[in-house]
Amino acid sequence: MEIMQRGWGMFGRRASNWGLLALLTSTCALVDCSFVVDSTVEQCSSSADCTGKGGSFGGTICGPDHTCGGCLTNAQCLDGRDASDPWTCRKSDHRCAQLLSVDCREVVADPKDLANDSTVFMGVMLPLVGPNASLGAPILNGAKLARSEFATYDGLIGAPGQPNRPYALVACNEAEDPIRAATHLVDDLHVPAIIGPAFSGVLIKVATTVTIRKGVLLISPSATSPFISTLTDDNLVWRTAPSDTVQAAAMVQLVTHIEGVLQTAGHPLAGGLPTKLTTVYKGDAYGTGLRDVIYQTVRFNKTDAKGNGGNWRDVMYADPPAATTYVDAAASVVSKPDDLPHIVVIVGTAEVVDILKTIEAKWPATATFKAQYVLTDGAQLPELVKLVGANDELRRRIVGTVPGPDATNWSPFDSFSKNYSAAYIGGASPDQYTAAAYDATYLLGYAAGAEATQQLTGATLAVGLRRTATLAADKILAGRGGIGEAFKAFSQNKDINYEGASGPLDFNDAGEADSDIRVWCMKADAGVASGFVNVGYYEASKKSLASISDCP
Repeated sequence: MEIMQRGWGMFGRRASNWGLLALLTSTCALVDCSFVVDSTVEQCSSSADCTGKGGSFGGTICGPDHTCGGCLTNAQCLDGRDASDPWTCRKSDHRCAQLLSVDCREVVADPKDLANDSTVFMGVMLPLVGPNASLGAPILNGAKLARSEFATYDGLIGAPGQPNRPYALVACNEAEDPIRAATHLVDDLHVPAIIGPAFSGVLIKVATTVTIRKGVLLISPSATSPFISTLTDDNLVWRTAPSDTVQAAAMVQLVTHIEGVLQTAGHPLAGGLPTKLTTVYKGDAYGTGLRDVIYQTVRFNKTDAKGNGGNWRDVMYADPPAATTYVDAAASVVSKPDDLPHIVVIVGTAEVVDILKTIEAKWPATATFKAQYVLTDGAQLPELVKLVGANDELRRRIVGTVPGPDATNWSPFDSFSKNYSAAYIGGASPDQYTAAAYDATYLLGYAAGAEATQQLTGATLAVGLRRTATLAADKILAGRGGIGEAFKAFSQNKDINYEGASGPLDFNDAGEADSDIRVWCMKADAGVASGFVNVGYYEASKKSLASISDCP
């Protein structure tokens, strides 16, 4: 596999010749024309007339104005270009389209597949530049790994009697201008589906502004806001990450567990003092959605949040977070030395590291205790491990939650993890969202195979996705070993029951699947925090913490 890209740093030159189509002085937005057309002369009555002219007209089509132009093959659009500037011929209107853009800087494909007119392009939208790039990069790697495994099988199944179709991805940064990135994928490239966006607020904005009305399917590996479940989406918004209603349930039980520990002998609440809980959250769809469910369901001091009065505190910071807003939010947590929280729940992403750092730095030296932290999946980052370093006392006060089954009892994740580590030597072990992106890429490939006789659109892929989650059908485990079995089933007009690396993925009517929730903390090697380890998990089917142990 070769990946053609423009670096995720400063974007290089864009193709300067967008071409001419009808008049010498006109500029096409998408068509690269290597010939000049006199639109006052009728040149053709059919595309065969254009092909018969030879020369620069060969392989072009006869347009509605009876002039020759456009493209019939990807090879025509690639002719004369170097590998760093890949284009494709749109089959819908026979126009050449540049695959790369200011936001979409990487095409994941075998070079030979770019000239193949059967190649299926899917979009990817993730934070690939900026403070959340450490979250987006491994998620993209999960998608790349899945695509490479399809490549070893020679791509996606075609219609009966037709060859397999290569599978390619166009990867875009969602962090700068997600609407611009989505518009390139949807309007310029006409992709039928996009893996992502990663963040809930971005997904809602892209879905409601761009993709739903254009009939393009979104399948996010990490957008978890409960608000997504309420979208009027024409069956076009799916996710391989569960709604935060499930993660919130795990978090509130984790808070109850921590409160019980703090009430035991030798701990701050042993004398019968009331528990004080503060929630710090980002004011976006992810943060507010998760905070709202926590508020509605948490119980401490033997009552709910409302009944706790001043023992419950809320601190919200702006979205997108500016350093001043979240540092100020963190400082407000410790602004009253006589009213310090025993438990601090932080709901956010990369900025959580600075929030926690600020709280710790400003914690009064005279205080008789320090806070216990409950973090969400968005904080499970290498930056957090680096912050904690050799501070073992702090390490033991931090726990978090992340969607995903108990890895010790879910073999597809273990198999995926080994394949991922082999593909990305030297990289960190894959997390749940990396596995969810791997699954999303597999599911789109299977959906395309299930509906191989249909034109690939968001609607047909949605039908195909339903056919991957038929509980009565044969189970197909995640990974290349299941590709042949899955495509054989589809060729016989049968459905499958896909068991993903991230979980069973038994989709409901809203295109969502519940998941167990893992409890994590940071492990230490030679006294220094070195990564994450699971110390318990919440069983969604039983709605309870199945186990919990101390951070080792």
